[in-house]
Amino acid sequence: MWTPTRLNDGKSVEYGFGWGLNKINGHDQVFHGGLLPGFRAHYARFPEVRLSIIVLANSDTVNTDVIALKLAALHIDGLLPKRTPIRLSESTLDAYVGKYSWTPGLALAVTRKGEQLELQIPIGGQIFTLLPQSESVFFSLEHPLADFIFTKDAHGRVTRVDIPLGGYKAARIE
Repeated sequence: MWTPTRLNDGKSVEYGFGWGLNKINGHDQVFHGGLLPGFRAHYARFPEVRLSIIVLANSDTVNTDVIALKLAALHIDGLLPKRTPIRLSESTLDAYVGKYSWTPGLALAVTRKGEQLELQIPIGGQIFTLLPQSESVFFSLEHPLADFIFTKDAHGRVTRVDIPLGGYKAARIE
């Protein structure tokens, strides 16, 4: 039940009978989540340490999966990466400010707030505070596993932001 599914073409996917399956910093996680208007839930299980976490919310904008991960990290050493932001100049940060096409008709908005960036998701308006890990890679305390990777062209102009965790790629449009 908690084994990856093998597709007809032989490819393996991290999904088994309704359960998401992944590895976080070497720890197996089995999970399932869901939402309805006004509600959200997430179940996370870490079998090797016999830890299960259930998060229920009377809101459809709460990241129950992140809450579950942060709770699990209180019990599993090294589950979440320890990251230290570096300092970038205001002019360097300003180079990332703009809109990035996420899907047709929807754009991510990146703004600067002091010594950090904010990225706003168009659906639900969620805002991620982006802290620089390097000049091109940023991380967010709101979702500790997500990287936000900015790419520059040959002229040094920022052209895109990629979020590998969700497989998102967004080209700069302004």
